[in-house]
Parts: sequence; structure tokens; C-alpha cells
Amino acid sequence: MDKFTSYQKGLIILFVIFTVYGCSAERKNTSASNSSLQEQTKPPSRVEKYIFSIIPAAENTFGYEISEQGKVLVRQKTIPSLPGNSGFNTKGDAEKCARLVISKLSKNIMPPTVTPKEIDSLGIRTKPDNPQKNH
Repeated sequence: MDKFTSYQKGLIILFVIFTVYGCSAERKNTSASNSSLQEQTKPPSRVEKYIFSIIPAAENTFGYEISEQGKVLVRQKTIPSLPGNSGFNTKGDAEKCARLVISKLSKNIMPPTVTPKEIDSLGIRTKPDNPQKNH
């Protein structure tokens, strides 16, 4: 019976070894598959499709250009949807409007029309700054 007990002990030891080895190999495969799953589900690096630049406009005002891959899509030298030929009073105002138009382009809104209400909601000043005249 001593031999049978030694045989049983040997089988138990082999079973334990295979179980431990199997579990560690499974963990490695699981962690490898988890990391590859994480790599697959990571959002791709964001590359800006549209870029804008501020450009000079009439009467010391500003406009903007929006480009896609070096091709100018929009050149706006006046405040859109408002009468007159004046541009934006500040570079910041031109930038706000350019970002709104880019947002619309990114959502495939064509044409990316800007309304007077949107101009107002962006806080864009539409009248030129007139310094007070001294008499």
C-alpha cells in the first residue's frame, strides 16, 4: 500500500503542477487579450480635420479662413448674416465664429450658416467701437 500511496501522491503533485501552470498560462493569455482589447478600444488619436486662421478685413477689423488639408473652404471677411462690409471687432470674436462654423462642418451641416441669433449668443459685438469725441 505504501507504493499506492506514493503513486497517489505523485498524481496529486502532477495535478497541482499542471493546475498551477495552466492557471498562470491562462492569466497571461487573459492579460494579453485584455491589453490587446484595450488597444483596440482606445479612441484613435484625434487629428484636427479643420483648421482656422484669423485674417485682416476692412476698416481694421478681422475675419477668418477655415481650411481642410491645406484647401481653403471658408473665407469670411465680414460678420456673417449681418448687413455691411465690416469684419469682427476683435480677433477673439472672429475665432468664436470660426469655431462655431468648424463645429457645423464637423457635424456635416451644409452650408454651415451662422444666424444673427448665434452671433448674439456667442457674445460677439456687432457695432464698431467708437471712441468718445472731445468737443
